[in-house]
Amino acid sequence: MNAVLPVVYILQPIDNIQEKYLNNVLSAFGVSISFRQPECEYFLQFIDNKIVLRHSLNKEKVFADFVGGALNHRVAYRGAELIAKAVNIKENRHIWDATAGLGRDAFVLAAMGASVEMFERHFVPATLLADALLRAKQCADTQAIIERMSLNFGTIFNSDLPCPDVIYLDPMFPERHKTALVKKEMRFFQAAVGCDDDSADLLNKARDMPVKRIVVKRPKHGAFVGNSKPAYQYIGKSTRFDVYLPFQAA
Repeated sequence: MNAVLPVVYILQPIDNIQEKYLNNVLSAFGVSISFRQPECEYFLQFIDNKIVLRHSLNKEKVFADFVGGALNHRVAYRGAELIAKAVNIKENRHIWDATAGLGRDAFVLAAMGASVEMFERHFVPATLLADALLRAKQCADTQAIIERMSLNFGTIFNSDLPCPDVIYLDPMFPERHKTALVKKEMRFFQAAVGCDDDSADLLNKARDMPVKRIVVKRPKHGAFVGNSKPAYQYIGKSTRFDVYLPFQAA
């Protein structure tokens, strides 16, 4: 794994307001800013008024965004979202996204009316998410949705928040994905952050908590997490959702 330093690099001039904004965003994650040229392969950079994860050679970048067109399309057709059925959105309105990543599923759930607590334990996705949340709060079309989303730096197991109805997991595995966009994001995150090698332990610990269900997002033909068979499944064209019940309910 190529370690990413806890630094956001600024390679273009910024004003005092932008510098203050960055310091406010980054302070919660132990990340600082630097005006020097980065020497690592993957690095965080502030460019085009947002924080992105970049590659030093090909200039590709990954960032979180709650205002762009792809998410708007998913929200417009949210009634058909398989994820809504998996979490039973009509009855379960309090959800913890334990592996938030770039926050897309959390945003869709919040757009359906759920209150979503996002958890990220690595400073890279946490930084990208925090920046995206603040940008989306400035957009009239997304303000109400963002108000139902919160970001927590750490894991669900060191949280003192009231337990949710549903714990949602989308663990990252070193697997093949078809679309170029997902390939790039997975490649960047695997290189910069690593994979969720403890996903089976995460699932088992989640099942020990007093929740109604645990939903795990997987590729359609992907293996069960920890070879643990779910209570039931919701299967789409390329993705499925494995639903587990807590151990107390077994």
